[in-house]
Amino acid sequence: MAHEGTNQTGTAVEEGDPLTVSIDTIPDPVIVVDHAQNQIVTTNEAAGDLFECSPDTLIGMSFEDIHPIDTQADAANYTEVLERGRNNKRVNRLQTGEPIYIETLDGAVKPVEINTQRLSTVDGEHILGIFRDA
Repeated sequence: MAHEGTNQTGTAVEEGDPLTVSIDTIPDPVIVVDHAQNQIVTTNEAAGDLFECSPDTLIGMSFEDIHPIDTQADAANYTEVLERGRNNKRVNRLQTGEPIYIETLDGAVKPVEINTQRLSTVDGEHILGIFRDA
């Protein structure tokens, strides 16, 4: 089911937007991040379920907002994960060998594996991430 949100330029992503309609057909949680801004620009319903919130709540968040980053080392590890994602790599572990975790809006931490694909759209470069339980 398509939903309204905003894209990386702050303009509304209307119901029926081809990217939104396409990711809503994927049963796994999907998040699309603006490559330049590192902000979530669209999600699907399953992503809302994973993060235990409305999908629209995730719009505008950065990767720091959805991963448990408590130290400078955590920030460096998750930045490296983002770089692998920008290069279409499967990211199932931090470079330290530890699992990748997401943090729900209520603070629960869950291990995940993320398959990524770089996308070029009329709005610019994006990273599409498909999340699965690890």
